[in-house]
Amino acid sequence: MLKDQEFERKIGDVLSYSNDIIVKLEHSMNDFKELCENFALENSAVDNELIGNVSNTTLASQKEAYVKAVLSIVNSTNAYKSAYATHYDLAYEKKSNFERALHEILQANSRFSIVILGYSGSMTKFKKQFSIMEKLSKDLSMKMNSISTEVDEQRAITAEIDKLLILLEELDAAKRNMGELEEISAGKYKKEDKSDEIKRIDAIVSGKHNELRDLHLQIDQRVEAIKSLIAPLERAARKYDHESGEKSTLSHFITDPIKNIKNEIDYSEFVAKLKKLRDSVAASSLMLKNSENISEAISTVLDANIYEDIAFINSERKRANEIKDEIGEYDYELQNMLKSYKTLRDSKDMIASANERISNIAADILSSKSTIESLFLKYYGTPIAIDLAL
Repeated sequence: MLKDQEFERKIGDVLSYSNDIIVKLEHSMNDFKELCENFALENSAVDNELIGNVSNTTLASQKEAYVKAVLSIVNSTNAYKSAYATHYDLAYEKKSNFERALHEILQANSRFSIVILGYSGSMTKFKKQFSIMEKLSKDLSMKMNSISTEVDEQRAITAEIDKLLILLEELDAAKRNMGELEEISAGKYKKEDKSDEIKRIDAIVSGKHNELRDLHLQIDQRVEAIKSLIAPLERAARKYDHESGEKSTLSHFITDPIKNIKNEIDYSEFVAKLKKLRDSVAASSLMLKNSENISEAISTVLDANIYEDIAFINSERKRANEIKDEIGEYDYELQNMLKSYKTLRDSKDMIASANERISNIAADILSSKSTIESLFLKYYGTPIAIDLAL
């Protein structure tokens, strides 16, 4: 689509630079994989002073399990969807995969600490290669974060285009209904007059569509608000999880709070972990460059009580699905009514109402069209004219 082309033209230099880093990361990850495979085959020297009375059999078994776990993590970085709207989306997915993989490798190191200690001599090469990957990952994240404004712009245009497409579908359905009404008015069918009932259902359906749009807007606003609060804590959470070694991680909640905070028990655990993170930052036991900002961000999240927002989002999403079902039922009833009866003595008011609905939808379409054209000019400096046959 044109919006994707303009977006990628605007971020072309950053995207090109990011893709260069991604290629280096892929090569580095392959080198890390090769180190793992070689480590699995070699008879590495054991540092008995660091592992105490652990038997060679146990250590060898743990080594095999460690290599299997790490290779699984490395291989998972190549799992992508079959299609992406933009090259940026693919790059972002790869960035996220690499960040997740590095975090999971650190978790594996914590779980298999006996292997790390027992084969400390062999770990030197691993540490060096991991440092290279970690630096590349940080560079990639910094580079892609530098275009957050451009990403927000593209999302705004995408949301408006999605809205326009929904309105066009509504207009098409309204016109089909109008065509059937005109056939009925012309005397094609003859039976009892149900014009008042049709008008009533048509008004209900129109109201349901408006309610659904309002619900989606409220949900999107709450979701974005939560993401804005949580985003500054992602990096600190990963570092806290690594250092704490807790089985249940703070990152699990931070990555997708709406999905993973399912009830008050989850929220209580999330709050407890946030407070531990704040205590660690305050005690300087967790070294962060921007510790004051992190502490403020934690306090902001705690004060915000996002569980209420999450409960609201889940409740409204459930309600949105219910409304969609209701619209489907009303549409089915309306279609059957229009097809079943044979006459309509008084259809003028109903047709006028249907015409009014078509006019209102058309006005919304023109407004959305104007907004999209304005956003293209504002964000990309590209004048466009959307041609619509209404």
